[in-house]
Amino acid sequence: MEPTFNFTEAKLRALTLPSAGQRITYRDTKQPGLQLRVSAGGAKTFSVYRRVRNGPPERITIGRWPQITVEEARRLAAGFVAKLASAESPAAARRAVRGEMTFGELYEAYLADRVTAGKKRPDLIRGLWELYLGPLPDTPRKAHAAERKKPPEGVDWSGKRVSEITVVTLAQLHRRICAAGKERTANKVIALVRAIYGYGLNHRLVTENPAIGVTLAPEGERSRFVEGAELPRFLAALEAETQPWRDYFTVLLYVGYRRAAVAAMRWSDLDLKAGVWRVPGERAKNGDPIILPVAGPALVTLLTRNEARESDEWVFPGGGRAGHITSPRDAWSRLLARAGIDNLWLHDLRRTLGSWLAMSGVSLPAIGRALGHKDSRSTEVYARLQTEAVAGVVRIAHDAIAAAALNPDDIPSPHTGKGY
Repeated sequence: MEPTFNFTEAKLRALTLPSAGQRITYRDTKQPGLQLRVSAGGAKTFSVYRRVRNGPPERITIGRWPQITVEEARRLAAGFVAKLASAESPAAARRAVRGEMTFGELYEAYLADRVTAGKKRPDLIRGLWELYLGPLPDTPRKAHAAERKKPPEGVDWSGKRVSEITVVTLAQLHRRICAAGKERTANKVIALVRAIYGYGLNHRLVTENPAIGVTLAPEGERSRFVEGAELPRFLAALEAETQPWRDYFTVLLYVGYRRAAVAAMRWSDLDLKAGVWRVPGERAKNGDPIILPVAGPALVTLLTRNEARESDEWVFPGGGRAGHITSPRDAWSRLLARAGIDNLWLHDLRRTLGSWLAMSGVSLPAIGRALGHKDSRSTEVYARLQTEAVAGVVRIAHDAIAAAALNPDDIPSPHTGKGY
């Protein structure tokens, strides 16, 4: 008879390991059918051992402690026990439990649905999945690209059953990503899981959405951009950068659009004579095509690249599967080191154009139009800078009023036309 006790985290941690070549099995007093098998090597594995109707007992492995907590193991065991009890035969019981969809299969179904619906760009979804939730494909390194590595805080849960992904495991993953200083990314990962399970609920593939119970990290509004004192160093470092990154960063800075869309810019979408870029819907954030102006250094850069085209399709061709450049991380780090600038993200180049437009007194609607914003709320981040620019003009008037108060004889008269 297996030793029995009430499983707790502390008691499992204190268990004595068996002798070499031996294994001890313990039973939980709180959840019928839940067992813990402890090996001499220290592995502690949860499983369900339960007799099925008209057949022998079945053993179903749940997973290892402490990756799976006691409470999670009890919840999963309860679900397995219910499925085993309702099965009419041992074969049916095995199908009921082992035929459950994996997290990876649910993700693939969700991604296929997004592609079919023409919604959010699948490459963004796939990138987040591969780095933080699923396996990282073993693909050859692309030209102009850094080697892709899964971050230490990332996991591969693609083989887990959908019922094994719980609020607790997701909260733990979220905390690990936040601890790496990636609060915004952590929230995006949870949002992706929520969307995947939301799809599963809509199609009756799952019965609950564990991501709903995860508390997201607070995200401060980022206002960083290339400021006036940094511009000379940044532009000098940009001029010294190798191709195609010098031209790519230049277009990003002076067009002010999203980096992935610029990387995938096609010659067929550009009208260089008119100075216009027609961004296709699949590259725009909300799925609707937009038209952006291309002028100044960005237009000069594109005209120069057009004279010596390396590709008839892509403005910034690359040697990978996509056909265009995709990973500017190393080049961006190199540029910042050369310029001596810290805490500047590539997306901050988009904010740089908007910020300088605002400080030049351009209206918020015009800034939104220049940046391709569909929602006016996206442009409101520049309201403070715009107000500061107007305040500078108002201060000029204040100084004039003060000077006139000291020298009333110099006040211009509307009747004489003096000063008008």
